[in-house]
Amino acid sequence: MKIMVIAGERNDEYKKELDNIKNIEVIGYLKYVSNSIDYFSNCIEIPIDTICIFEEGLILEDDLEDTIFKFLNIISTKFEKIKIIFFCNSKEYLDELQRFSNENKDFILLYDEEKWDIEKIKKQLIRYETNQNLGYTGLKHKLKSLFKLKKEEDKVSLENKIASNKDRYSLYDNRYSTGIRKVIVITGHGNSGKTSTAANIAMMAAKQNLNTIIVDFDIKYRGMNLYFNEFGDKINRQQDLAYSLVRCLVKPETNEFNSFKVNENLKLISLGYTISLKDKMLEVINIERLIGLISYLRKNFNLVIIDMPIEEFKKYREIISLVDSIGVCISNNMHSMIRSVIDIRDSINEKDLELFKIKAKTIITKYKNNSTYNGIQLTQQLMMEIIKNLDDILDDQVAGKIPYSDDFNQQIDTGILLSTSNKEFQTEYIDVLDNLL
Repeated sequence: MKIMVIAGERNDEYKKELDNIKNIEVIGYLKYVSNSIDYFSNCIEIPIDTICIFEEGLILEDDLEDTIFKFLNIISTKFEKIKIIFFCNSKEYLDELQRFSNENKDFILLYDEEKWDIEKIKKQLIRYETNQNLGYTGLKHKLKSLFKLKKEEDKVSLENKIASNKDRYSLYDNRYSTGIRKVIVITGHGNSGKTSTAANIAMMAAKQNLNTIIVDFDIKYRGMNLYFNEFGDKINRQQDLAYSLVRCLVKPETNEFNSFKVNENLKLISLGYTISLKDKMLEVINIERLIGLISYLRKNFNLVIIDMPIEEFKKYREIISLVDSIGVCISNNMHSMIRSVIDIRDSINEKDLELFKIKAKTIITKYKNNSTYNGIQLTQQLMMEIIKNLDDILDDQVAGKIPYSDDFNQQIDTGILLSTSNKEFQTEYIDVLDNLL
């Protein structure tokens, strides 16, 4: 079986494993379905019989139905006999993709509510490689049944929409100047959503071609490990990487091999879970070294994102003057607002409070429409009024509002960030990034 893989940012992960499957040859890797349309349109001849698509390959899709239709149309004109295997684990995509699978047996939809790991993928590919009874019906003859375009102008409208989306993706990939040099702190109380926010806006920045690095300065909990679990996997093979933060603080220029490469544009500096808080190596963590690391990273990256609990400002107060902006994560419930006010007042020196207020913007995380106070909906405006009445520790600047989703916790379980799997969240996180930059 000769396959082409479309797997977004997980391509590098699959490259190491899929090439080793007996009787299966990976011809190439493409990132996104939308971008692969141009690739297949311009290619002359590729010796493949199967295309494997993973959910990560759909990240940029504004209209999934239109994109898949366009993709199948191109494939049908280029290949006489070909299978498309879609590995799906999100119900969000399941319903939309099911109709393609129902009406076309060459479009094979494999659903598993758990994350598709390498071993599961290998078993499925071996199964289809050895199954001689699948047969081919040809995509070309099935396409007409997928959509019934009532009028010719419907078809023109669809083509215009696809062209418009193509332009949007071009703008999307070049949103920011790669000459920028910014440092952002994402902070908040425990369980405020700060780590999720830092991880997602970092991923969005990387997708805008910004050379981005995350510094996980939550030394106690190290939550960033949960969102990029490949970091922990690599520590098992490279023990020294567990001291990533310590080594980069001591010698910032070693970040090239002492940081974890998430993808082409995103790196992570953190501590592994294997490091004890009593480890003497942690004694090297101090403000002087943190200043040195931030200064070095600013010169060498477009964007530095620091995940830092609010209480750490007690010990590292100088960081306020070093960074460009501070995103303060607060949920729209009274507990989160009161705790944020208390933590900021306890952690920020009175002398630094005015500068903190200038640089700080609130990020409303896990926003629930049904959250109320005295029977009144806790809107963004009411939230900021309540916070100001409790204590004048934040101005009215709001960087964005991230809606609550049951999928928040699943990010940790699946390793798939909301910004890469949900169109609504892509928009929200990019808005937050815009306002913090």
